Amino acid sequence: MADATTPARPLGDALRALPLEAPDASAWPALAARLAAKPRPRRGRLFAFAAAAAVLLAIVMLRGGGSTPDSPQPAPLAELQAQSAQLERVLAAARDDSAGNASALVMALQLEDRLHALDAELAAPGLDDARRLALWRQRVEVLQSAAGLESSRRYYAAQGEALEPTLVATY
Repeated sequence: MADATTPARPLGDALRALPLEAPDASAWPALAARLAAKPRPRRGRLFAFAAAAAVLLAIVMLRGGGSTPDSPQPAPLAELQAQSAQLERVLAAARDDSAGNASALVMALQLEDRLHALDAELAAPGLDDARRLALWRQRVEVLQSAAGLESSRRYYAAQGEALEPTLVATY
């Protein structure tokens, strides 16, 4: 205990003067041997691949298998609207803005711009039924392309690579 004759020492000096506590033996060699013996699971890659596969499966299921845009029996408007809503939910779940490259971002923004243009045209008054159906069909196609792009970005991210697309815009 300090009294009036002992000079005052700061707490930091007193703590530094204490001896260091050391274990009897290091646990690291045994831990390193156990880690080296176990195969390392690649859960991150597996999860990303599974997410990309799920998005791709959802796109294939939403396309409806045999219906094509040029088929003589056009899909009813309600079916196209439901398909559009499902694709928007898939896109919202699959979109990952944490990483990417400029080319993929430009393609995604072009698809988004096209979607906004279609929405603006769909909101115009006095649209006949045939034109409205054609616009909804185009909207679904743009959403399918966007979902395919997101799925590809996820797949390449799971492989530890970046999607480097050649910029070719086709509508």
